[in-house]
Amino acid sequence: MPGRTAKDDHLRTVIHNRGNDNVAIVNFGAIRAGRNRGDRKVFKNCIVFNGQSDGEIGIDGGLVFSSGPTMSPWCDGIWLIDAKNVHVPFVGSMGYDFSALAMEGCEDIDVDVAAGLAGNKAWENETIDLNGYNRRIRMRLLIGTSPSEQILDVNNSIDIVAEEIVGYTNGDRFQGKLFDVINYPPIGADLTFRERIPEAKNVKVLKKRVAETRVKQWKIAAEVKGLPETLPELHVTVRVIGNPQDKEPVTVFERGYKLQLGEKPTAAVLE
Repeated sequence: MPGRTAKDDHLRTVIHNRGNDNVAIVNFGAIRAGRNRGDRKVFKNCIVFNGQSDGEIGIDGGLVFSSGPTMSPWCDGIWLIDAKNVHVPFVGSMGYDFSALAMEGCEDIDVDVAAGLAGNKAWENETIDLNGYNRRIRMRLLIGTSPSEQILDVNNSIDIVAEEIVGYTNGDRFQGKLFDVINYPPIGADLTFRERIPEAKNVKVLKKRVAETRVKQWKIAAEVKGLPETLPELHVTVRVIGNPQDKEPVTVFERGYKLQLGEKPTAAVLE
């Protein structure tokens, strides 16, 4: 909505990047944005990249990596708003109500893996919520848990690609949807000031499935190697571990990353 003045007084954020390019945030620990659900109009987020800038992109470049628990009652764990060229190699959480990662008004965002593991502890339990006016978002792997309104929720966004979506459940079937596209009227977006996209277009999910493994509990483990010698690089191995009932834990995902934390942060998968 061009012409609006940016306001963020309704954001209650632990780590808030307000309009700064090329900021890298790497979280291995716990971030708690609140203890109670409280007022729905107050956004209790753990990490926010906030580029609100009178209808323009206000953040160009950056990196978000989060394997530690992000606890954000009645909200989303991490928000990207009116930003572009932000790298998201891994985001995983078990402590949100709506989604592990939400975006509005973003462009050219690259997400390697996002894991929404809250299950029935969450309200909507979406892994990624593209909540409006996003362009050219690419996601390689989305892991979600049942029950879920949808693991990937696409609203009023264009040129969206998800390479693979995998749903896990502890029951006989996955409750909810792996993927959905919903177009909202102009009141649908909450935070972006960018020009409205009236209808989602060119949205592709290349592969989606419900896993056969039934998982009761989840754990995210991250191992950092070579500190401090590798700085300004971080070499991180992430594992998403599921604990099936009456069985040994199984690693459902494992990947190593090289996080470059210099002047222009980037992320690459380690072979």
